Amino acid sequence: GHWYLEGWCHRAQDVRMFRLDRVESVEVLDAAATVPTDAATTDLSRGFFAPNDSDPSARIRLAPEAAWVADYYPHEGVTDLPDLPGQPAGRARLILRVGDPGWVRRLLWRLGGQARVVSPDWLAREVRAGALDAARAYNDDM
Repeated sequence: GHWYLEGWCHRAQDVRMFRLDRVESVEVLDAAATVPTDAATTDLSRGFFAPNDSDPSARIRLAPEAAWVADYYPHEGVTDLPDLPGQPAGRARLILRVGDPGWVRRLLWRLGGQARVVSPDWLAREVRAGALDAARAYNDDM
C-alpha cells in the first residue's frame, strides 16, 4: 500500500529503498548523480527486505507486549525464553540482521522498555545512550 523509490543513499553509501510518503523534501541539484558503477539494484525476488550476509546480527530480548515484532519484521530466528521468577511469561529472543543501525535504534526506542539489545554491545550502548539523551531532554523541558 506504499510507494517506494530505489536510490543511492549518501549516508549509507549503498542502494536503499525510500518510502515516498516519508520524504520530507526534494531538491534538484546542479550536479549529476554519482552512483558508483558497482552499485547493485535491489533484488525483490526474496521479498522487500533481504539482509546481506555481511550485515551484523543483533540479538534482541522482547517482552510479551513486543512479540509482534517477530511477526512483522524479517528475522533469522526467534526463541521463547524460559519463565523466570520476577520476569513476565512470554519473553522471547529475536535475531535480526542489522543493515542500518539507525533503523534498529529507532525501533528499540519506539518499543521503550518492551525490548532490549542483548548483543552486540556497541548497538546496546547506542540504544541506551539515545534513550538517556531523550530522557534528559524531556526532563530539561519540565
